[in-house]
Amino acid sequence: MRSEIDRGQSGIPMSSVAPRDIVPSGKMALADHIDQLVSHRPGMTELALAKSLFGRVGYQQRVNSTCRRLFREGHLERHGIGGPGHPFTYYPGRITVKPNPPGFRIW
Repeated sequence: MRSEIDRGQSGIPMSSVAPRDIVPSGKMALADHIDQLVSHRPGMTELALAKSLFGRVGYQQRVNSTCRRLFREGHLERHGIGGPGHPFTYYPGRITVKPNPPGFRIW
């Protein structure tokens, strides 16, 4: 039994999972893509970010949790009260450089 998802067998075309509005440079994490997109287009909702990054498929849950983490860490500002009628909108935060990961050392 395979534990990895074979996208070729999932019925989801590869083009639908590629970021659309930003040009990836090397390997960037989803958080980096969101950070970059919000800095270029402030005021986007989680749904708008998901659609912009992944197309119609959206992957909104991944974007939601990543936006909320970036907000807690100070990378994004969040405006609004949340919920279906009043979704949060995101703006660049105070922190522009991500801190080193836990255990990171310079020798």
